Amino acid sequence: MQTPYERQMVNLFKNLVINDEFSIGYNFQINSLKFVQHLNLKKLKLVHSQYVIPDLISDSLTELHLEYCQIQTICDLNAQQLKVLRLPKNMLKNINNIKRFKHLHELDLSENIKVNITPIKELEWLTSLKLTQVTLKNTKAIRNLTNLEELDISNNNGVNTKTIQYLTNLTKLNLAQTNVRKINNLKNLTNLIELNVSYNNIDNICVLQHLNKLRKLNISGNSNILHIYELRYLPDLQDLSFHSGNYIDLTPLKYLTKLTHLSLTTLNPNISVLRHLIGLSVLYLIGYQKIDITPLQYLTNLNTLVLQNSQIYEIYPLRRLTNLQRLDLQQTNITDISPLTNLQLKYLNIEANKITCFDPISKHHKTVNTTLENIYSHPNIIGYRTVFQFQPTVEDLILSKQMKQIDSSNQILRKLWGKRKIILNYPKMLQFKTQKILDKMINKNRNLSKQLIVAFERLNESQNQ
Repeated sequence: MQTPYERQMVNLFKNLVINDEFSIGYNFQINSLKFVQHLNLKKLKLVHSQYVIPDLISDSLTELHLEYCQIQTICDLNAQQLKVLRLPKNMLKNINNIKRFKHLHELDLSENIKVNITPIKELEWLTSLKLTQVTLKNTKAIRNLTNLEELDISNNNGVNTKTIQYLTNLTKLNLAQTNVRKINNLKNLTNLIELNVSYNNIDNICVLQHLNKLRKLNISGNSNILHIYELRYLPDLQDLSFHSGNYIDLTPLKYLTKLTHLSLTTLNPNISVLRHLIGLSVLYLIGYQKIDITPLQYLTNLNTLVLQNSQIYEIYPLRRLTNLQRLDLQQTNITDISPLTNLQLKYLNIEANKITCFDPISKHHKTVNTTLENIYSHPNIIGYRTVFQFQPTVEDLILSKQMKQIDSSNQILRKLWGKRKIILNYPKMLQFKTQKILDKMINKNRNLSKQLIVAFERLNESQNQ
């Protein structure tokens, strides 16, 4: 027999259920889910709620996702058909009766820092387990979970790889930030396709020669790794992340001919080996000093290129990358962006550089989001002593009408009215009222205000055409 509240909730939500799925949005104030039993749901997601599970009863639910719901125990959870149970970011302590979920294959208890995971040792049928940041004291509880295919125990101390070596069915393993020193015990995990051992204390990656099925590998942040010779044994590797503060010989990279994604940082500025990786579609080269990017001209399949915080000076080789859609040149010390003129970019970040001419951007009709936060932020490059002595031209302010968004905040404007930004949006012209902006500017710099008044007038004219 339904209570008036249940009838009200059923009537409210029954028309919102699509394909047996129901997601209740952020901060939705629900403190009871008793009505769910009348909806015949398969999947339910509830995020940011005061709900704490005392009354959830369902014979149909197979997937349940309760996040930020202040849940402390699952003792009263009555959903015997569950196959997927995700309870991240709650206040879980007690999962003692979790064994009764005989159909459970995927379990996520991440960021429940007080949860006792011992009961999961009885879930021998689990195939996916996520225990990120759960104050993991040891890994004995997972030793018998030999059916596991995916395991994430990142952001934990006390991880012992001797326990993990028995999980030979694993295809994905995340050990990032677990203070692991040795990974030799992983040599038996020959089915691994994805491995993340980033930000640990690893000094030896010889184990990789046994893991030749790997397609995705992250070994970043291990300051004791001094060479990467073992990468040559990974012929199927498609995605590699390696950030190191050491001088590393990059020669072994030439053997990774199937790489499509590469994120790389080392003290070795010689990246000539990258010319062999013609299959790359995504490349991150961050934090390099005085790097010559000439080898990149051969990577014509690149779709995304990030050179952030790398001193490259010259971007002429990029003119050949005609498939490039996303380019990040933030803080790269460049002065000339003319090589970008013919690129069909959808995203461009040129923040914090020494660029003086923006004509290649103003003629770029297919740019969707162009970040220009540093326009003239280095005034001394053309002999001006202060920011206020430099006057931007109207042409610099009026960029392509086809651009959907232009963020043109810069040091000049910050000096005039703090850190507020002018956002020029088409078809919605301004997020701030033009007159209010100009009023704030008029007392600071009359000449610049006159320039902007003309610019805004032309913008209005171009919109009305």
